[in-house]
Amino acid sequence: MYRAFGKLGTEEGSNCQRGIIMGKIAILVIIGIAAGFIVWWKTPDRKGPVTAQKISIQELHALAHQEGLPIQHFEDESLVFTAQEEVKK
Repeated sequence: MYRAFGKLGTEEGSNCQRGIIMGKIAILVIIGIAAGFIVWWKTPDRKGPVTAQKISIQELHALAHQEGLPIQHFEDESLVFTAQEEVKK
């Protein structure tokens, strides 16, 4: 019995089938490498110069718009000392 790829059940037919399988694997590897290259090529360059400008603390403070925040009054009680009561035996 003959097929387009060689005789079935012979070494010639199995070699040809192995060649087809290896060819398909090679095509898949080439497609994967090409896809990886395209993704790498399309990503922005992360090692380029930083173009962000420095902003001062005063400018940040001015941009915060703190005039709309509620005012909270509290007393600083961090230095208040209360003596412990003596324990009687």
